[in-house]
Amino acid sequence: MSRRYDPGQEREIVIALDAQTIPGPFWRMQYDEELVEEVCMVAMSLARRVIGDGIACGLSANAYSLGGRRRVHVAPSASAGQVAMIADELAALSRWASMPFGALLGQLTHRVRPATIILAVSAREPDEFLPTMRRLSASGHPVRLLALGPNASRAVTSARTLGLDATVARLSPDWRTADALELVG
Repeated sequence: MSRRYDPGQEREIVIALDAQTIPGPFWRMQYDEELVEEVCMVAMSLARRVIGDGIACGLSANAYSLGGRRRVHVAPSASAGQVAMIADELAALSRWASMPFGALLGQLTHRVRPATIILAVSAREPDEFLPTMRRLSASGHPVRLLALGPNASRAVTSARTLGLDATVARLSPDWRTADALELVG
């Protein structure tokens, strides 16, 4: 019996979800209901697609979860039950951030293998967490910002100015009736 090496099976992706949707300190516990739903729908759409392509996918979020956990982390897997596990975690997320998104991103280096791709999904201006994304990139973790919301184009420009990969993500026509996730530019 022999086994053929398939480099595609070695890839892992972690979707890092920024639960904070309103600018300012995270501890204010303010949120935009529409943007929270949109961020979660984008994360779920990405996870379903990535796992459907046979790539191990995980989720990390800076939000409280059932049981009072301060953050959510689902380790990357391509198993049959992974989509349901990620969906359950997204459904159980609180509506407010539990820590700065930059702190969550910084902790990922201790939770994922080297070269794991990190897709940062956020609906805010990224100035606060772009330095952390640059450090992740420099440490060997490919990172990509998927920016949502009314300031998405400006967020992409800010990230690209620092040499980071960034794209505008939007649900078409909106999160309530979406039939497609568009990654633009």
